[in-house]
Amino acid sequence: MTFQEMAVSAKPAAEVSIDRALVRELICAQASQWSGRTLTYLATGWDNEVYRLGDDLLV
Repeated sequence: MTFQEMAVSAKPAAEVSIDRALVRELICAQASQWSGRTLTYLATGWDNEVYRLGDDLLV
């Protein structure tokens, strides 16, 4: 096994599932001034999700 293969296999699974409903809930609870903005999925990382909020913000 190469070093790269070991590094990839050593990553733990995500502890929290992040979906659009959770992101919307957090925005409404913590930043209600932006709760009416469109929420669009962009990408998944190893331990994160990226959503566009309106035309000028990322979550």
